[in-house]
Amino acid sequence: MRVVAFLVRNWPLKLAAVVLATLLYAGVVLSENVQTFGGTVPIVPVRQPANAVIVGNLPSVTNIRYVAPTDVAGRLTREGFKATIDLGSANPTPENPYVNVRVDVQYADPRVRVLDYSPQVIPVQLDPLVSKSVPIEVDEGPVPSGIEVGAAVLSAQSATVSGPDSVVRLVAAARARVLIQPSALNVDQDVPLVAVDQLGNELGPADIDPSSVHVAIRVGGERKTKSLPINPVVTGTPADGYQIASVAVAPNVATIAGDADALASLVRVDSAPVSVSAANHDVTATVGLALGDGLEALSGESVTVSVKIRAVTGTRTFPIGIRTANARADRTYALSVGQLNATLGGTLAALDRVDASTIVGTVDVAGLGVGTHTVRVTVRLPSATSLVALSPDSIVVAVAAATPAPTPTAAPTAAASPSGP
Repeated sequence: MRVVAFLVRNWPLKLAAVVLATLLYAGVVLSENVQTFGGTVPIVPVRQPANAVIVGNLPSVTNIRYVAPTDVAGRLTREGFKATIDLGSANPTPENPYVNVRVDVQYADPRVRVLDYSPQVIPVQLDPLVSKSVPIEVDEGPVPSGIEVGAAVLSAQSATVSGPDSVVRLVAAARARVLIQPSALNVDQDVPLVAVDQLGNELGPADIDPSSVHVAIRVGGERKTKSLPINPVVTGTPADGYQIASVAVAPNVATIAGDADALASLVRVDSAPVSVSAANHDVTATVGLALGDGLEALSGESVTVSVKIRAVTGTRTFPIGIRTANARADRTYALSVGQLNATLGGTLAALDRVDASTIVGTVDVAGLGVGTHTVRVTVRLPSATSLVALSPDSIVVAVAAATPAPTPTAAPTAAASPSGP
């Protein structure tokens, strides 16, 4: 009874309120029309974890039903709608990376009320963000017939791949794809890198650092090999007073491979230059070979060049005096000449140190009897020199008996007087 009494109490006022609400709703319905937006709106994630990556593409929202004032409904644009998913509370695991999240759709003008849309809930795959280093490899593709391709030279040997764990764990290499032209043009270009698995299938999404690599490949026509002598190249001038005595190279023959036309005109291959500037001792260096484009050494890229350095030598003639040795006191010795010309050899420095006044030719007269004799002259040489020539190398010695000195005569003594008694 109390409930009935409450319902019928002030019923005129309650009836009036219902009528007023009905009129107000009717006014809203008359002023606003429920409409459907025919375009698509991309879904944008918000509060995505920094260490997680969304795998795959997010769908777009369609069939958006909304109500809006008539003057506003006619000006709606795709850019005014915003569809988002909130990943702040997402907690995926490697075993179950999928999470279901609700889609929220709003319009920039608050007078537009979104009533319905599709989809309202979507599954999202979130993978941990990981990185790993992989080797860089070159895919040359099919090589035209008759074309020889050299080894690829890369500006980097490895790259870092970053992305979802489910993708990165399958990456086996970062591949650079190049095209070998039938015209046999060398490859020398920057090539973008793509992540591939062990079967060569391209994988993604993934970031690669560096994103490209410089590839240089020697390309030529029919390749031939040829054994050529190695010419050691020596540059510069030794120190003053020194000269190059000999030059040797080991090995002295190289096997060169390359285009047949390029090899046809070659009769030798030069080494890289070896400098002997201001050298006063032997020089030994290991250097490469000076090869032209399209040529490579099959027997090794380096050789050893040995340069022997020696002091410059010369000769110089000095006038020298003569002395006798082992002369007897009872003999006299007359020499046919009083001076000789001695030609000495040695380094220029040694010859510059020679003092001619200290050089004397010696004639040994021991055992020579009275008469004339031809005797060879000997010379004691300064250090670091040699006797090249002696003019004359023999002289005539005339030996004579020495004239004895006269014997002194005794003075006469006085006769004794007879004594008397």
